[in-house]
Amino acid sequence: MAYTYTPQGHPMQQHQGQQQGFTSEGHSVASPAAHGVATMAPPNSGLWTTGLYGCTEDCPSCWCALCCPCVLVGRMANILDQGMTSVFTGAAIFCGCGCLYSCLYRAKLRHKYGLPEEPCNDICTECWCNCCSIAQAYRELRNRNINPALGYEFARAVYEQPPQVQEMRKI
Repeated sequence: MAYTYTPQGHPMQQHQGQQQGFTSEGHSVASPAAHGVATMAPPNSGLWTTGLYGCTEDCPSCWCALCCPCVLVGRMANILDQGMTSVFTGAAIFCGCGCLYSCLYRAKLRHKYGLPEEPCNDICTECWCNCCSIAQAYRELRNRNINPALGYEFARAVYEQPPQVQEMRKI
């Protein structure tokens, strides 16, 4: 059994293969899995979910970042610009501007989720480790239940959801 979050932030239980869930109030809600989104609780804000060199955690995106990084950058541009930049336009601009363009989207991703500049500032990370940086940013979106391959329209509800706030309570 997994828990997913509705766009309103309510947890819902989801069994493997289930396409619809119920919020804690009993309202029926279509699950993100129905749109190809992973069904895991979103990670906390403020920390990267994987390291810069965590390519073994998602080999397909790492190979894509190595062989054709413009595809991943175009997909991230589409998500992070909330559909205002098409995948094709983002990929084409990356082919012309390279690491400066991908640096812009790494910074947008960091600001959206409150992530630190690790292991160094964005421009250095993009210039010295461009493929690893692109793969890390792509993994970050996927680990936050956003599938950039589906485009912004399918990821809108998850992307626009505010980060989960942690609370400490005395038991």
